[in-house]
Amino acid sequence: MLLEHELDTNLTTPTVEPRRNTFLIGDTVTFNIESETPLYGSYFEVRGPEGNTIWLGDPIGNWAEIGVHGVDARWIAPYTDQTAYLDPMLIEQDMPPGEWTWSYRFGDIIHLQGTFTVEPPP
Repeated sequence: MLLEHELDTNLTTPTVEPRRNTFLIGDTVTFNIESETPLYGSYFEVRGPEGNTIWLGDPIGNWAEIGVHGVDARWIAPYTDQTAYLDPMLIEQDMPPGEWTWSYRFGDIIHLQGTFTVEPPP
């Protein structure tokens, strides 16, 4: 799985990875996001196997601080704030299985990008 391509070293580059390497149709897509600072307004774009945009995510507006403030504090983006069009990123029954791509963005800057697999349920 492709995890990161740093494109701008002047900004904080968070650690981002899909919550799972493989999601099933019917699952909700979420990501583990951790950063040195909260990146308010960052968002995801998710594309299906044919390259079409499935979701253009809403700006992430809430971050939670973990660790000791000022010592080893990090910020995480809660799953509940990872939405598109104000809804969870639910893989609907009519969405295609295969390798999907994601990019984590802030404005026009792509911080990270990668892939995950979508499979039909067993």
